[in-house]
Amino acid sequence: MSYFSLLRIFPFFLVLSIAMPLYAENHPRYTVTDLGLIGYVSEEYDFSQAQVFRINDAGMVIGSSEILEQQQAIVFQPGSTAYIELPDHDEPAAASGLNSQGDIVGWTNSSGLASAALWQFVTGSWQLSNLPLLEGYTSSRAWDINDNGVIVGSLNDGSKHYAAYWPNATAQPILVGEGSGFEGEAFALNNNGMISGIQGPNVWGQPSASFHWQVGAPSVSLLPKISDDIKAITSWGGVDINNSGIIVGGADALFVGGYLSFAVTHPFAWSESTGIQDLLPSSSSTAWAHNINDAGYVVGETIGAFFNQPNGPPISPVVNGEPGRIPFVYRQETDAEGNTNWQEYLLWDQIPVEDRDIWHFYKASGISNVGHIVGLGGKFVSVEEGYAWHAYILTPEVADLSVEQTTPNAQTSTKPRAVKAQSADPQQDSSQILITVRNHGPLAATNIHLNNVLAAELSIDSIDAGAGSCQSTLNANNNDTLLDCVFDTLAVNEVGKVILKIGSATTGDYPISITVSADEADSLNNTNNQLNKTISVQGTTHSPTDDHQDNPNDNPASDDDAGNDEQSPSVVTLSAISLPVLLLLILSLWRIRRRV
Repeated sequence: MSYFSLLRIFPFFLVLSIAMPLYAENHPRYTVTDLGLIGYVSEEYDFSQAQVFRINDAGMVIGSSEILEQQQAIVFQPGSTAYIELPDHDEPAAASGLNSQGDIVGWTNSSGLASAALWQFVTGSWQLSNLPLLEGYTSSRAWDINDNGVIVGSLNDGSKHYAAYWPNATAQPILVGEGSGFEGEAFALNNNGMISGIQGPNVWGQPSASFHWQVGAPSVSLLPKISDDIKAITSWGGVDINNSGIIVGGADALFVGGYLSFAVTHPFAWSESTGIQDLLPSSSSTAWAHNINDAGYVVGETIGAFFNQPNGPPISPVVNGEPGRIPFVYRQETDAEGNTNWQEYLLWDQIPVEDRDIWHFYKASGISNVGHIVGLGGKFVSVEEGYAWHAYILTPEVADLSVEQTTPNAQTSTKPRAVKAQSADPQQDSSQILITVRNHGPLAATNIHLNNVLAAELSIDSIDAGAGSCQSTLNANNNDTLLDCVFDTLAVNEVGKVILKIGSATTGDYPISITVSADEADSLNNTNNQLNKTISVQGTTHSPTDDHQDNPNDNPASDDDAGNDEQSPSVVTLSAISLPVLLLLILSLWRIRRRV
């Protein structure tokens, strides 16, 4: 039975879905952008050549369409909902990977043979280059390209695939594994030259395994099994790798028990620090992991997962007795003990109810570092026409916070009152730092915490946090100062600022660590949430009594218009009456003298 046969009776599934909660808690919500038709319903096939593979941080989306009687490589420019057909020599083509610069790789077909391809946008148009082919091989495919222009894929000698990579667009491919040739496919690589893929033919009944290989390393390393419960691994696909070296994919497993044997697929994540981890969603029978971003979010789809209901037990979508596919996201988290865990949520729980009436999100295949998700879905056309393949983008509704540290100028202040003037003493100017947190939207941020770690040699002479409030504690282990500044809320594009005056007994360069967090799910783009820098501080070479300095707990009202600590009222009173008293004394003495 084809998947679209299931979709034709999808209204039963909709009855189940309407009872679900609008959003699951503690996860980002998403808005849906329809990228349009890229494939038609077919009753003859259980698969489609229409695919959406990847999205980069600029919002460029690549994939394949089957509208024009054959598979076409396509690209959506950032912000556009109409795709562009990539050049293909009037032959079938597919786009499978792209980098942050917008270079796209995939393959074109000629006379039934695939040829690895690179598309680049040059002087206002897309240009196609087919990559060089190593002698003795008849075809090739490119799967991914990193930001350094290195491309990975495979070569075929007419009977087998061999994992390979191209150091650049014009260089001949190099077989993975010190030139000896590694049978399989190289699916992905990161910017550090670490490649992941699958060993051996991906054919049912023939053992295979995921591998990782660092370019230039003496040998290829195979990933371990998920579990000893998996009696026979038939394919073990390392599909993607992020810049932290985490590999994700799917493992087809054959369970054998007594007279019963059945096959399932387990999504997995692997890294050198954590080893292999099973990502099969709870209550799910089988699932696939397709892509991971640098923030540790994994996207894929699952079969047999259960939805939460506001009233009643969880339910699983079932169509004609068969479970439906539902995209999922896994978020990587680290607990207080340093253990890495994965928290799951289903995308169906995170989209508006009105979108559930017309969509069945079949696959989530790509996620950018800023959290945008792309995939393929069945979208309802009409009762007569049923459903068609549409590409989609899910945009997370979160507050994206960033933090930076600079040196304040003489006019910088975060308080409505007059600014403390910078001292003419360069020792004071060099020790001031400005920390700025900005909310890039699209949602407002609440309960924003700006955490600073200062080396034990540093002291905080003054704090100007504007609308925020700050508290400092001492780390008992190393005497570092831990400063926590809190802002109640930051609207979209609003900034919060903290000015610190830092002191030290000795001149030197000292590390400072700054992180920002909020109640909203800012971890989708956590690459701009942390800052580690070195600041230069002049040591104290004069007596502290030579210059008044603010105490962190100083009352701002006690500062004069120049920001200097004012004298106590008693001192002010004495200075105000000293001249009249002196004049009165002189007059009295003069009168006494005249009488004499």
